[in-house]
Amino acid sequence: MTIVFPRGGEVADSRNRASGTGALSHIEPRARRTSLRHRLIALVGLGLALLIAERVASISTERDDKFRAVRQHVLDLTDRGMGQYMETLSSITGALHVATLDAAGMLADPRACGRLERIVEMEPGIASLAVVGPNGIVACSSNPAAHGLDIGDREYMQIALRGVPNISGIVRNVLSGNPSIMAAQPVIDDDGNVTAVLVARIDLDLPFPLSIISELDLSAAVLMVDPRGTVIMAYPDNQQLAGQDLSATPLVSTMLGRSHGTTIARGPDGVRRIYGFRRLPASNMRLAVGLDAARVMEPVNTATSRAASIFLAACALIFVGLWFAGERLVVRPVQMLAARFARFGRGETEATTDPAPRIVELEPLIDAFSAMSRQLTQREMALRDANSRLSALVGLDPLTAVANRRAFDQQVEEYWDGRVSRIALLMIDVDKFKEFNDRYGHGEGDTCLRRISAALVASVRGSELVARLGGEEFAVLMPDSTLAVAEEVATRLRRAVEMLDIHHVDAPAGRVTVSVGVAACGLAQGLVPSDLLAAADKALYAAKHAGRNAVRTGQVVHLGKGPRPARSA
Repeated sequence: MTIVFPRGGEVADSRNRASGTGALSHIEPRARRTSLRHRLIALVGLGLALLIAERVASISTERDDKFRAVRQHVLDLTDRGMGQYMETLSSITGALHVATLDAAGMLADPRACGRLERIVEMEPGIASLAVVGPNGIVACSSNPAAHGLDIGDREYMQIALRGVPNISGIVRNVLSGNPSIMAAQPVIDDDGNVTAVLVARIDLDLPFPLSIISELDLSAAVLMVDPRGTVIMAYPDNQQLAGQDLSATPLVSTMLGRSHGTTIARGPDGVRRIYGFRRLPASNMRLAVGLDAARVMEPVNTATSRAASIFLAACALIFVGLWFAGERLVVRPVQMLAARFARFGRGETEATTDPAPRIVELEPLIDAFSAMSRQLTQREMALRDANSRLSALVGLDPLTAVANRRAFDQQVEEYWDGRVSRIALLMIDVDKFKEFNDRYGHGEGDTCLRRISAALVASVRGSELVARLGGEEFAVLMPDSTLAVAEEVATRLRRAVEMLDIHHVDAPAGRVTVSVGVAACGLAQGLVPSDLLAAADKALYAAKHAGRNAVRTGQVVHLGKGPRPARSA
């Protein structure tokens, strides 16, 4: 397209016109103008922002790598602690299994209870050991003071009496009142009955992974809690925290909510740490190891600050250099080019007076093109609106406001070009409609057709096209639908029209009804649209002869183009 600039000062004169028919007389003043210098600053700023973003991303990656390494380190320490716990637990479980062999004898003869003391001496993980009868009464114990105690109401005893070995959370010792952990091992006879329960009190210091502490600095922390969030052991401040309920703290609530993982939280002493935690098998207890987040990230933060300072200084130098270079190499040439275009637009060949200081550098050129662009845009929008309205009117039936035959045929052709893999068609005909018109008049007939078309539209999906093919005949086009689905929809449409309850004394049912013919086919079968239409028409013919107000299906076969079969109303 060739652009012709108005000459003879037409652009400049148009700004002074109070009225007129030219498009330039409607130029609106800009609400906000930006100079080329400001845009250059923005461009330079954008470039520097990209550099800064890349550097920030690099630093963030380094920090993330460091965090991942620390998280993996604390998880490794936690795994080592869990290994020690498993060794201790395995040793205690083995001792309990050995003790079950003599449990029946100790129940029968309390003098044999001395064997429990020997087991306690041999297994350092057990602080005391007792044999409890099925009634929950301590019958034999390595601690004589425990004889005759009733511990049948304890949760670990209730579980063991059901034949399930278990390890308790933190419980209060019946004799001393100190927090303890109990391991209960049931003794089961050949009939599956629990004859006794071996109960071992585990020393709280033993499950605690003491080997981890030697590898940690003074700012590190280790925490072990039971399934309810009660502290079993802790480092530091072990004695003060033992037995306390920390389930409401963010650290412990996170630990109880997951079987393993890492988290950044404040410990019981208020220090923010990176914790790794795991659930200890067979007990649901949690072990956590934490490293001071501030100390771990201190080297990274120092390096980040140093790099940021150097980078910002470099960005300042780059910005100043680009500013002077842009002023000389970009702004001045563009100003000269803008002045030349302005003179050309006014029809001048010689330079005139300098532009006013308030004029933005490229404003004359922008004004000239804006006027022409506005005219073209307005005309294009008007044409589009007119075309849209015309297209909508051409494709609609004026009486029922559904698609007409032309839109229906066009849609069929588009689907047949490969947009869908299969298609179903419903041919719908109003029963005895000629008699309805003759008896009630064409006005009532038009109202009847409008109500029927509205019922059809309301009963199908948005992807399905309802069209009036002419007179009292309608069609529904169903892309990607099977014959079974189409038959269900046809039955629903027939009932929807029947439910309108439009009085019609000449119809067999005494009200307006429709007959529906259904056909469906795959588009990769070498068929043509007329084959589908003929099959649906034939099915509609069968529905009419079946007494009307019926749905019938037809089989699509390749017939080639030909006239549609005739049928009665």
